[in-house]
Amino acid sequence: SSPTPCGLTPGPGVVTLLGLFPASSSAAMEVALVAPGSLPEDAILSIRAGSVRRQCAIASNRSFKFPKADVQEDKVIKFDVLQKVGTGHLVMKSLDEERTYQVVFGKDASMDCQVAIRSAGVEGKELKDAEDPNAGAASVKDAKDYLEQRGILHFVQGVLQVVIKEKPDDPFAFMARHFLNGSSSGLAGAP
Repeated sequence: SSPTPCGLTPGPGVVTLLGLFPASSSAAMEVALVAPGSLPEDAILSIRAGSVRRQCAIASNRSFKFPKADVQEDKVIKFDVLQKVGTGHLVMKSLDEERTYQVVFGKDASMDCQVAIRSAGVEGKELKDAEDPNAGAASVKDAKDYLEQRGILHFVQGVLQVVIKEKPDDPFAFMARHFLNGSSSGLAGAP
């Protein structure tokens, strides 16, 4: 094998990365993963040039552009390989004020953190996610199938109907009681 523009020779255990440094100082830079080598397919590649960081799944075959200012400052590119150690979700309330939430990772709640979420104050500008718009079609169907198989959709609709009918002072605590009663490991009895 011949060396890549990065000077690496492809082979077992070698991550081959292509860093396209600009010919002039006024150009931006593009970095592409040419061959994943021995990196785990489920890992995330994190690339930092200057103060800008870009991330993607190893299997996505994406390239990243970095602004010219960050390329001019430093010719060092940092590569991190990240693997998921947990996943957590939260359901947000409105963004009318800053709120703090606890995020629990995994079923056993052995990992958690607190996050503060507030409006970013970006009026009239749409922030777009860089994900492939076609990538979610299969996951939407999988999610719908899961919700239907487990009876979650009907249960949540029922809880919302009761909230609308009852109009409790604290609708979130009211819903939490219903959700705990709907859980196989929840509390017994009706709220």
